Amino acid sequence: MENQILDDNAFQNSGKQEETMRNNIDRADYTIYAHSAVFVLISLVLLTNLSFLLGLVQNVDTILLMEGILSILVGVATITGFILFLMWFRRAYKNIQIIGYKTKHIDGWAVGGFFVPILAVFYPYNIMTEIWQKMQLTAEGNGIKHYLKGGIHGWWWFFWILSYIISYISLKMQMNGQVDIESQIPTWISVFTNVIELLDALFTILVVKSLRDTEKELRKDGGF
Repeated sequence: MENQILDDNAFQNSGKQEETMRNNIDRADYTIYAHSAVFVLISLVLLTNLSFLLGLVQNVDTILLMEGILSILVGVATITGFILFLMWFRRAYKNIQIIGYKTKHIDGWAVGGFFVPILAVFYPYNIMTEIWQKMQLTAEGNGIKHYLKGGIHGWWWFFWILSYIISYISLKMQMNGQVDIESQIPTWISVFTNVIELLDALFTILVVKSLRDTEKELRKDGGF
């Protein structure tokens, strides 16, 4: 990689790397597929809720049955998507280390950062920012096309946190026995929750896709 930028402040080994980046494209694809499934399923939940609130469907039992089935599918897709995302995220962080960049954390924190109280509020975002900026720097420094424009990763984290807070409050209410059949009937709060969850899935897809497409360009034109 004779054209790789050399920045002693950014690189550990003066631009020389021991190995090329590990292929993370397949993991990105699987993550996108899973979150696309989440997006579609939550869209169906949203349509179900709106149908009831707008009076298009008035049978409460039908609505609850449809929501029950969809909620199970959303849960399975969400858990699957999160696991796949973590696998992709860790390798993405590892790859910028392989290129030669110094990072603030070891790659294990790309997963562990989501599960440690307090640290979970900012570690994942900081790691994503490192990946985003250093992949962008590498592409621009080598005159390679990239897709890392704007603050998409910032919106990704904003909606992830908001979605997590909503899910946490809902779970606590269920554990405390504050949720009954009547409270499960769709409300405009349910619609708001659905919209936040949709945006969370959408920006996750956009972030992963942007980094995946940039990795493709680096492999094709830069030999990374």
